[in-house]
Amino acid sequence: MTVNRLGDPRLREQLERDDHLSEELIDSTVEEFIKQVKDGNWTSNGWPQVFSDYSVSKLAVNAYTRLMAKRLSDRPEGQRIAINCYCPGWVKTAMTGWAGNISAEEGADTGVWLVLLPGQAVATGKFFAERREISF
Repeated sequence: MTVNRLGDPRLREQLERDDHLSEELIDSTVEEFIKQVKDGNWTSNGWPQVFSDYSVSKLAVNAYTRLMAKRLSDRPEGQRIAINCYCPGWVKTAMTGWAGNISAEEGADTGVWLVLLPGQAVATGKFFAERREISF
């Protein structure tokens, strides 16, 4: 899920700014979504309208990926840890009701590709799909 799917410009700006990103901000964002769902007013408050719960969970995963990459970025040479996330695509699994258009093996391709990249070639804090970096 990309930030640009959020209708609330304030929320979008907060989550796009890596310099202000924190666990508290991510958690409070998810908590606010849950509260608004319980109150029945989430649809009018700028949240994604399609697959809302799934989209917000992916928003949180993307934000945590960037946050953890930032926290681990100053490790000494030889101890570097790359933190990334990826979308496997619309995979034929129980989650999609077997309606996906690719196999689980095909969906795993980008994850395997990321793991096998030479250490110096690996970006960190990024989101990937189909072996390409995708904008958060």
